[in-house]
Order: sequence, then C-alpha cells, then structure tokens
Amino acid sequence: TDEFLVSDAGTLKRIDYSLIKGGGITEIDQFRLSASFDNSADITSNLERVDTTPQGKLGTGMSESSGIFTFPSTGFYLVKFNVMWLGNGDSDVRQAGGAIKVTTNNSSYATFAEAYNGTNNHGLDYYMSSEANTILDITDTSNQKVKFNAFTSISTLTCVGSSSLNATYMTFIRLGDT
Repeated sequence: TDEFLVSDAGTLKRIDYSLIKGGGITEIDQFRLSASFDNSADITSNLERVDTTPQGKLGTGMSESSGIFTFPSTGFYLVKFNVMWLGNGDSDVRQAGGAIKVTTNNSSYATFAEAYNGTNNHGLDYYMSSEANTILDITDTSNQKVKFNAFTSISTLTCVGSSSLNATYMTFIRLGDT
C-alpha cells in the first residue's frame, strides 16, 4: 500500500495512505433499461450497467439481481430514476412516470419517491420523461434495497430502453458516511 513518512517529535513514522486520505464521493454507478416494454411494471429484467465510453462507475458499484439493487456499503446515497415514455399519438389522456421503491426488511417495498407527467390529444408520436429522486441513509446493506417501477395510465405507452444511451436509467451516488 502507499505510505507516508511523518515526523512525530523527531521520530519518523510510517502512516498508510488509507488512514489520511480525505472525503469525496467514493461510489457512483448507473444502470439503464436496455430493451423497451409496454404498460406498467416493476423493472426486473433488461438492466445493464452503463458502458458506453466514456461512461463508467466509481468504486465497487451496485449489485443488481432481478431488478433489486443492493448497496455496496453503508452511507447516505442519492438515488435517481429517470424514465422515458413513447406514445403513439392516440387521443386518450396519458399519464406516465416512475417510482423508487425501498425495502428495509429485504421483503416488502414501499414507494419513497415518484414522478410523473401527462399530456392530452397529442395526435402524433411523442416522448415524455420524468425523474424521481430520494436520499437514503443506508445502515444495513443486507436488508435495505431499492427497485424501480415504471407506470402509465394507458397500455399503449412504451417505456423506452436502449443499450447505447440512457433513456430510462437509474443513478446511485454515495454522498458520505452514515
């Protein structure tokens, strides 16, 4: 490991860098929906870590299994969910959005944040996008997890996925210690 020599009252001591490095963001990660789907659903598949150069992650990164995300360490996290919808120009009133769902017992989930928008009588194909976000104090990485839900008021809307750009995506930033 990297070490520094420090003089302590004339005596040289070695100190490991990890003991003196300071602050800053240590975890940043993003996942995206890689394939589109119609109607409302928890997002449980077709998720990939963003990988288009120069996109990347910092730190260990999140773990994902069947749409459930596990935090790599305790701390305060900013969690953001951006969801994009494509409509086909029908004349119904349309509402669509996304929700961040959290469990504290690795079992039951509650909605902690949601965002949506709506439109009426568009007449042509159109896109709608919204962002939900929350700050979570993660103290138990075994039981505190998140998942994401995309919802719409009509079945003719498509939640947009892409494997080459962020259309519907999740962002995780560890802000600091708990």
